[in-house]
Amino acid sequence: MTAIKIKSEPTPHLAAAEAFASSAPGPEWLRTLRRNGVTHFTELGLPTTKLEDWIYCNVAPIAKLAFKPAASADTSVTAQQLTPFAFPGWTGSRLVFVNGHFSPALSTLPAPQKGVTITNLAAALASGDPLVQAQLAHHASVDASGFSALNTAFIADGAFIALAPNAVAAEPVHLLFVSAPGDAANTAQPRNLIVAGANSSAKVVEHYVSLGGAAHFTNAVTEVVVGEGAHIEHAKFQEENLEAFHIATVQATLARDSRFLSHSISTGARLARHNINLVMTGQGVDCVMNGLYAVGGKQLVDHHTVADHAQPHCGSHEFYHGILGGSSRGVFNG
Repeated sequence: MTAIKIKSEPTPHLAAAEAFASSAPGPEWLRTLRRNGVTHFTELGLPTTKLEDWIYCNVAPIAKLAFKPAASADTSVTAQQLTPFAFPGWTGSRLVFVNGHFSPALSTLPAPQKGVTITNLAAALASGDPLVQAQLAHHASVDASGFSALNTAFIADGAFIALAPNAVAAEPVHLLFVSAPGDAANTAQPRNLIVAGANSSAKVVEHYVSLGGAAHFTNAVTEVVVGEGAHIEHAKFQEENLEAFHIATVQATLARDSRFLSHSISTGARLARHNINLVMTGQGVDCVMNGLYAVGGKQLVDHHTVADHAQPHCGSHEFYHGILGGSSRGVFNG
């Protein structure tokens, strides 16, 4: 998918992206990805309501506010502060990211399992895992929107889940992304990569929350690669505070006879935009997209879905429901 290039107004995000891409460590291929993100963000800027896909979602406040990227995880966050965001009866692993950076002290990693890798992206990059280079940024295009390009410019950390052929993750995985207040309004740019080999399966929950009521900006991209006959169930739960701005893209590539089940639940943020894009590259794919939003006050929540039947004999089903209170607005385009 290629974005129509209607240039937006200059934004302070560009200078921050240029500075990060030019100085952040990593192998040359990663540095090239970041520079490519900066180049496309320079061309695209942030989308405006002149673009049909964004006509009901005005992101001008994001462009005007000078959100500051967090240099590292806030080590002052305690496990007790995260108690409200735990799921009762949860027995699976939990990876915690504070302001976009992995926090080992707050995380519960799973027991080692043959053929199953569950870690953070920064660790996978540091280890030189060839699967990361082969798949990262090969599915969510920097041409898709300025937000995807901006996230690519800031690639540093997020979740990395890889399943070998026929591997089955023993327990679901909880990815908890926490925004903790700092000296300035912060921005987090999580980049998640899930790669499922043939006939493998896993369940993943991607969860976004805030500590305190300060304004912040989350711009997340999750790439999901589902191999032949594999089955991935992905749930996204967004409950950030009512001053937050939340933009996120889930980009899934689905091979022959694979199954992908998506759930999107959105209750938080002043403005929340959820892009869920599926590309069926093989026959016999079956996918379901479920969505529920419940907002009030002056909140805006926008779901934008694309199911690309690139091959015949595939099935896609969408079920979205919303509850609106006050002068809130809900948008669905799919």
